[in-house]
Amino acid sequence: AVGDSIIDGVGAARIEDALPVQFARALSEQAGRCVHWQVEGQTGFDIADVIEHLESISVPVPPDIILLSVGVNDVTGISTTGHWRKNLTGLLNSLSARWPGARIIFAGLPPMSMFPLPPQPLRFTLGLRAATLDRIAAEIIAGYPRAEHVPTQINPSDQSFCEDGFHPSPESCNLWARELASMEMRRNLT
Repeated sequence: AVGDSIIDGVGAARIEDALPVQFARALSEQAGRCVHWQVEGQTGFDIADVIEHLESISVPVPPDIILLSVGVNDVTGISTTGHWRKNLTGLLNSLSARWPGARIIFAGLPPMSMFPLPPQPLRFTLGLRAATLDRIAAEIIAGYPRAEHVPTQINPSDQSFCEDGFHPSPESCNLWARELASMEMRRNLT
């Protein structure tokens, strides 16, 4: 798992409750086999930081699946859509070149217009920006046969957030992880 605070486990008291580990657990349960995982996330990372960090990642065995979460800090950092396009293409090219056999699952940007923390009209503005970057991500990822954009379905009115009002709770991460794992299993059956 590579990316930002979601990968880093913000919102979970223990890394075992964070999205990447819950995703690995859900994959293991659904596939009926052992899943080894590695977390390479950092709170505050935007896409440029993830690209830079990628060079320092060491893995004992090439991954089969890379869970990627990035973009929220690009929304709040007000990066341009051109910057986002260029860097996302570069990141996908780097991941594909470094681990050509790996499938890349891009966890789509969340519906930030529904986050509990930001006040209006900031919440509305962040939501529009996140939706724009997510739409661009879906377009770019469609050009990579071993990558898939999975829209993030977390809805703060139905699922809980942690106390910061900006990150999903462990319970929401569990639902999200199971959804991602189910999608991956369905894809493997086709």
